[in-house]
Amino acid sequence: HLIFSNNGQTKRQQFHEFKFKVRRHFQKIKHDFQFKALEYCLLLLIVTFGVIYFSYGAFQVHTYGSYDVFTHHGWVNEMLKGTIFPDGIYPMGMHCFIYSLNALFGIRVYNIMIFLQCIHIITFLLSAYALLREIFYWRFTPLFVLALFLTINVNRYHGMYRLPLTLPMEFGLHTQFLCALFFIRYMKNAKSIVRRGKKSKLFWDADLLVFAMALAASVISHYYVTIMAFIACVSFALFYCKKLVDSKYLIPLMLSAGCGCLIAMLGVIGALASGIPFQGSIRWG
Repeated sequence: HLIFSNNGQTKRQQFHEFKFKVRRHFQKIKHDFQFKALEYCLLLLIVTFGVIYFSYGAFQVHTYGSYDVFTHHGWVNEMLKGTIFPDGIYPMGMHCFIYSLNALFGIRVYNIMIFLQCIHIITFLLSAYALLREIFYWRFTPLFVLALFLTINVNRYHGMYRLPLTLPMEFGLHTQFLCALFFIRYMKNAKSIVRRGKKSKLFWDADLLVFAMALAASVISHYYVTIMAFIACVSFALFYCKKLVDSKYLIPLMLSAGCGCLIAMLGVIGALASGIPFQGSIRWG
């Protein structure tokens, strides 16, 4: 009777603690939203403007905008027939995403490729905002930067021309911001994990896991995106040189980067082993 009473009391106590944590968490969300209501409204306005600005081809012209898209549309069609890497090994993250939408919901590939730009413009702007929010002190500075990006075209028309197109590199551009964002968060917040009463010798945390996933997504989307993600991370790594020479940070970071690349390259390794060559553009890429 004493054992059952103690177990029941422990469970009730755990339930009350869980309920308290949930209530406190929602109160924090409510407080943050009230404090940042203006910031979020401005962000929504900027993202909405970006979607409208970059969706002209989808809603007004109903066209792809680049002849490269026809090639990628053809590759998705071949995937629907069961052929992987139809013209050779190439980053197929975008194609797999389109294939999944078609298989799960029955949406036509043409419609997905036309309106996919709305999705990746939103993810691009929100990911850029998240990174800028992490590195700038004043909370309205990221909004100012995004507003400048959407209104000032410093590279004539070409800088804006490619962004709304449904192409592998543009589709994966958000991952470069995510790689840099979670690299910074890991370097700022990582600490030893206490597990079973013991402290880990190396620093691991959830930010490192998301960094590895973002890196894998960049490799799967396009190798150019991974190059840009590397440059972004190296730029911020200059501010954490002391930590990077410490094995507590360096070893987990290297292992996570290696695992992210391995996840992305498993399909490529299997294709190479089966005799499929690289697609022609990989040479000059």
